[in-house]
Amino acid sequence: MNMSEDLKIESFKLDNGIKVFTSNLQNSQFISINIFVGAGYRDELKNESGVAHFLEHSMFSGTKRRKDNSVISYYIESMGGYINAITSMEYTIYYIKVPFENFISALDIISDMFINSTFSEKFINIEKGVILQELQHYKDTRYLDEKFSSFIYQDTALEGDIDNDINNLENINRNLLKSFISRCYSNDKISISVVGNISKYNVNTEIERYFGGINNNSNYKREEFKLKNDKGGIFLLNKNNLQESNIILSMRSLPFNNDYFYPLMVMNYIIGVGEYSYINRLLRFELGLVYSAYSYLIRYSDNGFFSIKANIDEKNIEKALMTLLRFLNDFKKGKFYEDDINRAKGFLLGGLLSNLETSEDIADKIVIENYYFGEPLKIINIKKSINKVNKDDILEIFNLIYKDLYLGILTPSRKNKEVYANIISDAN
Repeated sequence: MNMSEDLKIESFKLDNGIKVFTSNLQNSQFISINIFVGAGYRDELKNESGVAHFLEHSMFSGTKRRKDNSVISYYIESMGGYINAITSMEYTIYYIKVPFENFISALDIISDMFINSTFSEKFINIEKGVILQELQHYKDTRYLDEKFSSFIYQDTALEGDIDNDINNLENINRNLLKSFISRCYSNDKISISVVGNISKYNVNTEIERYFGGINNNSNYKREEFKLKNDKGGIFLLNKNNLQESNIILSMRSLPFNNDYFYPLMVMNYIIGVGEYSYINRLLRFELGLVYSAYSYLIRYSDNGFFSIKANIDEKNIEKALMTLLRFLNDFKKGKFYEDDINRAKGFLLGGLLSNLETSEDIADKIVIENYYFGEPLKIINIKKSINKVNKDDILEIFNLIYKDLYLGILTPSRKNKEVYANIISDAN
C-alpha cells in the first residue's frame, strides 16, 4: 500500500447491536476475522486477578461440537490457517486468519468458540500450569516494568501485578470465567472486523447468521480513573545476580484520544524511537553509557504516561540520569531541529504503514481505532495530521507533560532514594 491509497472500510450493525467492519483486499490470498471485546485486566474485581487473561486461554477449551482445543487446532491448521488471542489492560482480541476459500469454515469455528466454549474443569486445571509458566516468563523478562506499573498505578484498576495473578490462579474456575463474561462481554463492547479477499461472500449475512444470537446487555461501567500518586515519586527495586541495571523515567501524559495525539507521537519519535533518536545517540553512541535506550507512550482510554527506559551498568546510573534530565530540560527550551522533526515524521509514517501490510494488521487497526476514536482512522487523514505537526506543537505538549517525574530503578544493590531525588531536584 502506498501513502496515497486508503482503505475502503464498510461498517454496519447487527440487529443485536454488535458493530461489524469489513475491508476487501482483492489481491489477498487470506481473510482475517477479529473479534474485539472492550474488556481486559482493568475490568477485574479484587477476587478476579488474572481472569481476563485466563478467559482468553479458555475460549480454546472446546465446545459441544469440537470437544477440545486439539480438535480446533487440527481443523484450523488443516485449512492452512491459524488462530490466537491477546489480552491487554483495556481489551481482548480473538483472531483467526485462513486462505480466503475457507472463510465460512473459519467463521463457524471462531463463532462457536466465542459463544459456546464449555470451559471444562479438566482444561482449566491443565491450563493453570501453562499460564503459570507464561506468567513466570513475563515476570522474569518484564520485572521492572511490572513493578513500576504497580507503583505508578497503585490502588487503581490499572495496577496490574503478575504476582497477584500467580497467587490467584488456584481460585479461578468455570463460574468465575462465566461471571466475567456476563459482566464484561456485553454486546456494546463487542466489534468484529473481517479483512481480506471477501468479494465472493455476503459478509453481512454470514456475520449476522453466526453472531446474531449473542444477547448480553450488561450495563457494567468501569470505575472512574483516579491516580493515587499524581505528584511523581521514586521506586527502587533490588534483585541479586543482575548482569545490568534498568531505569525508567516517566511523566504523566494524555489518554489515547486527545487533542495532541499526533504531536505527542512525533515528540516520542524525536526523543527515543529509532537509532537516530536523541537519547539513543546521546546515551549510547556519544557517551557509551547504555546498551539500549528508548522512549514509549503508555496510552489508555482515560490516562497515559510518557516513559524513557534504559538498560545500564549500575555504576553509570547517576551519570545517565543527569544526562537525561539535562537533555529533557534543553528539549523543553526548544533545543531540537527541523531535521529531527522531519526524521521523526518519516519514521513514524513508515512504521504506521508497515503495520498495514497484511489482513490481520488491518483487522487489528480497524477494531482498536474504533474502540479509542469511535471509528477507524483514514490513512490520508493520519498522513496529513502527522505532516502538519510543527515545532510549536511539540513544545506545547512537552511543556504540558514535563513535570512530576516518576523514576523506577532496578539494580543489584540499593542506594538511598535521596541520591536520585537530589539529582532530579537539582535538574529542575
